[in-house]
Amino acid sequence: MSNTKEKAIPLSEIVDIYAKTIEFLKLIHGEHAYEIRMLEEGTPKNKFSRSFLVNGDDVYEGNKVRTNSLTRENYNIWYEIVMRDVWTKYGPIGFNDCGIFFSPNSPDFDEIENCTLTDKDIRYINCQFIDIDASKEIRGDKEILKQWKKEQIKKVEQWLYPPSIIVLSKNGIHCYWLLDNGKKELFRYIQLQLAFYFDGDEKCQNPSRLLRLPGFMHRKDRADQYYVFIYKMKNIRYSQEEISKALPKITAEQIEESVKKQREHKPVVQLEPGQEKRLWKLVKNHIEVNRNTGNKITCRCPMPEHEDKNPSAWIDKEYQWFHCGSTHCGISMPLEELAEELGWDDVLVELNRPKYKINILNAYNKVKKHMVNVSDCPVLELSYYENEIVEQITKKVYKIFLSRGQVLNIKHRKYIRDIVNILFKSEKTVIPDLIPLDMGGGKSTIIEVFIVEMLKLNQNYGVILIKERIEDAVNTAQKINTEIDQNVAYVMYGFKQEECQRKLSKCDTKYRRSKNDKLIRYSSCEHRKYCRYYNQYIEQQKYPILIITYERLFNDVRNDTFAGKYRFFNKVFVREKLIIDEKPKLIYDSIITSKQFEKYSQSILGYLLFANDDAHNEFEKAIEMIRPLFSPGEQKRENILPIDPEFNFSKNFWIEFGCMAHYTDDYHKFPEAIENLIRYGGHRTTKTTKNGEQAVKVCTSHYCIYTYGNQFHSIIFDGTADIDFTYKHKNYRIFSFEPLREYSNFYFYECDYLKSTKTEMSKENILNAFIEQVKQISEEHPNSKIYLPVYMNTEEYIRDGLKEYIEQGKIKVAHYGNTKGSNDFLDCDIVIIQGFLHKTEDHYVSIHRAITKKFADDLEATYIDGLRRFNNKGIEHFKITDQNVDYTQEIKRSMQRDQSRDVSGKVYLFTNDTYLLEVLKWKFPGCQTVKWNPEKLLEERIVNNTHRQAKNEKLIYDFFIKNKDREKITFEDVVSSTGLDKTIVSRLLRKPVISGIISSLGFKRIKPWKEVYFIKQN
Repeated sequence: MSNTKEKAIPLSEIVDIYAKTIEFLKLIHGEHAYEIRMLEEGTPKNKFSRSFLVNGDDVYEGNKVRTNSLTRENYNIWYEIVMRDVWTKYGPIGFNDCGIFFSPNSPDFDEIENCTLTDKDIRYINCQFIDIDASKEIRGDKEILKQWKKEQIKKVEQWLYPPSIIVLSKNGIHCYWLLDNGKKELFRYIQLQLAFYFDGDEKCQNPSRLLRLPGFMHRKDRADQYYVFIYKMKNIRYSQEEISKALPKITAEQIEESVKKQREHKPVVQLEPGQEKRLWKLVKNHIEVNRNTGNKITCRCPMPEHEDKNPSAWIDKEYQWFHCGSTHCGISMPLEELAEELGWDDVLVELNRPKYKINILNAYNKVKKHMVNVSDCPVLELSYYENEIVEQITKKVYKIFLSRGQVLNIKHRKYIRDIVNILFKSEKTVIPDLIPLDMGGGKSTIIEVFIVEMLKLNQNYGVILIKERIEDAVNTAQKINTEIDQNVAYVMYGFKQEECQRKLSKCDTKYRRSKNDKLIRYSSCEHRKYCRYYNQYIEQQKYPILIITYERLFNDVRNDTFAGKYRFFNKVFVREKLIIDEKPKLIYDSIITSKQFEKYSQSILGYLLFANDDAHNEFEKAIEMIRPLFSPGEQKRENILPIDPEFNFSKNFWIEFGCMAHYTDDYHKFPEAIENLIRYGGHRTTKTTKNGEQAVKVCTSHYCIYTYGNQFHSIIFDGTADIDFTYKHKNYRIFSFEPLREYSNFYFYECDYLKSTKTEMSKENILNAFIEQVKQISEEHPNSKIYLPVYMNTEEYIRDGLKEYIEQGKIKVAHYGNTKGSNDFLDCDIVIIQGFLHKTEDHYVSIHRAITKKFADDLEATYIDGLRRFNNKGIEHFKITDQNVDYTQEIKRSMQRDQSRDVSGKVYLFTNDTYLLEVLKWKFPGCQTVKWNPEKLLEERIVNNTHRQAKNEKLIYDFFIKNKDREKITFEDVVSSTGLDKTIVSRLLRKPVISGIISSLGFKRIKPWKEVYFIKQN
């Protein structure tokens, strides 16, 4: 096929072209996966990029989401669909603007998390290749260029080892030498040998390099396009060793010049002076140094297969590059690749450290410095009489703890007295008081005793107490009323069907319009006179102690009606203190999908149309203001600026809408979200669903501070307030309450290499393995009880699988989000956290915006070292600290809540987030960390892996299972027994899943110089 301009090609010919392309890809990759990437041609280069991963016949995009299939029969159809999809989403970028490229080398499909390959991802070297391009002078004349291509083809064809495949591109040729068992460590050096010998592009040497895919157009020049096509294709395979021996050896000068060019293309990691010193010290611990002068370290080659003892290798410190000049080796690669290949984890950590750095511990220390001690606050100084009262209340609290069998240490006793001091003496302040008393410190008991004793001193002592759960609010009121022996505490909460005399699903409240056009509430219910729900607002005015829920507090604070409603009781007396037990709702965040927008807006408009014209018109105008936000746009997160910062729905609207939905209903949240979106702005995301539809998600948020000036003295109790940055700590007077005890008998068992996402942990085979893992831990600890927090969608399945253990009381299961404030797990000394506690990325973007009141320039998250990290480090900071709060609270629902002694215990968790692991121990001083290799999950990962690439893993696994009783196993034992190449064995033994299963069998890896073996641990 010759070059052509825009020219229609018959469908039958197109099908033949794509069929040959599929044959080409299968010949190179076999059963391995590969990337197809669409890149916008022309200038600016690679402005648009879209990657697909093909594994078998399956096509994946983005975060490995399956989108289609790819076969000989549907290749052209798939390509046309993709192109039309691109045109729809990206406007002018489409079929006539993109070049199509592919990766000649392959990743391990199971190990990668997205579809854009990097050098680190490549595991299988399928071929050596070169890109030979004509000079600009030759390209100017088509006939000369044609003749030049023929000469290049003749040259490579007449060489000792002719290429297996030759592809003709617009300005030259691409040659591929198919390999048997290609080695990654030899790849770069042979690429350079080929490039120098055949005058090819020497920059084309990294393992993940892309080349043009034959069967598609070269489109850099729209007026002169060219079909890239296959000139020759044969299944001839070579070994890297025979190719390398047939080519001239590269000189040190050529290597150094090539390294310089490579580093211009991909710069070295920039190191700070102290970090640079640490890096080279770590590197020298792994090699046998011969000489260290200037920018070069000369050493013996550290590759296990290199038997030559001469110092033939060198490392260039300026360019961070390793090269072995031995004729038996010739390995040349970046230091980072070498460290990855040989498992130098400490070197990798040091190299990767500057890429993404967040100093969260420093932020925690700043909060600690901001804290104040009770003894340092003059306003809390007590008179003789006041001190007597505080002592009396404190002793009452001590007695209750002792009656429960809890022994109080000196620090705990002091903290109880300090809190009573704050509750008694602290006056109305502009900013709330924040008390981060450790979970299990007894804050609810202290609050209840304080209220009771103050009422005994003064029957008109008024307090508003906030509880998260209705059950807790009711129980607290009953305790206070029992102690005082009269009804002094009253609970306000929403409508409950079981309390309704008519058993309605919601209160049948109506409105009528009076003569002066005001809306007046009335009810048609015959039980109205005795209805708690209907009369509770009037009823609460008779009681000094009012107890309400977080949700009511949050809504009243947002509507600025809280103080007016609840400050006074018995007409003249004032409730001066607002005590919030546990963290209140600080951030309003809401997500509206395009489907929800249409559903809710139409439903509400339909209702208001028959109820009230003014309310209908008001809501309709608001809907039209935000409707454009739900139109599909670019596939990214983008900020939405405030539309009208003064916007509010009228009181008339809320009254009418109140007939339709109560504030606890989903419908009620919709107008609130609209109101906040118009006032505060937000962000939106457009994504393509599996059905190919475009879905828009709009998110909005704002921050709430519980401050009432001189109306209330607000006190918030929250055991994790000191590590929770959703508090703007500068807006609070935060008291210093450190952990009450040491955790020297508490162990974190961490697995940092298995996926534990909700998607992964929802797979039936993984779930079954996880259940077996939990059973194994339970059997290993027969005298322990296990608290098992799990994903909501897997809870029922896990309960069924662990039914016997649950019935015996050995295991207690609960899903995330359903345990806050619960004391049901206090007898559990082991916690197993099923997966990674991670909220949505949109949630973290929303919290950052609400807290900082800033719209971040970059809202996207990308994969960094296998983890999703936000490009904006401020958002990432809030994400990690939020996760730390969630983990800490889940762990302290267990026996670790007991502050009277150094309770022994274990927590098993999955995460490879080093920042999270670093801060997670902040609330557990003295705890210890243990590497965890979950045997049952590892067995599932290896034994039932259906991919053909996993067969070598199974061979090594089977060998160690058969020999698990041996005292010592050498590297040579593994090689000879499995029949695998040394390089493959060396690489597989360093894979976390393999090294994990070996460790779980009781073996420890020993690696003296040039020897690897495994010994059995006692």
